[in-house]
Amino acid sequence: MAGREREWELLVDFLADPAPTMRLGIVSGRRRHGRSHLLRVLQSPRARIAVLGEAKATAARRGTGDLQRFERIRSLLADQGHDTTPTTLARYSLHGFRADLIEAAATRDDILLVDLPTLYG
Repeated sequence: MAGREREWELLVDFLADPAPTMRLGIVSGRRRHGRSHLLRVLQSPRARIAVLGEAKATAARRGTGDLQRFERIRSLLADQGHDTTPTTLARYSLHGFRADLIEAAATRDDILLVDLPTLYG
């Protein structure tokens, strides 16, 4: 997880660099879709971020480690001047969520957890 968080930090730092020189950023890897979206968002000045989410189809249930990573990304976006006050942290999981994340979501209104029973009722 720390490696992915560092990748996000580097990407945000790269995009926020005020240097007037030409730069080239390459986004690669399995998880490039989220970073590609972040590239588009950061191109617009002071974007309002309504939802920051990720869908997982891994066999592991998702926990608070994912939440901490998303809180860090939201913080990085806010540091760059984007409006993250209304941001919902959304997690979509094929195999559900661990008790620690369910408990966190029960006490906060900025967390959305969606598993298959929630999705298909």
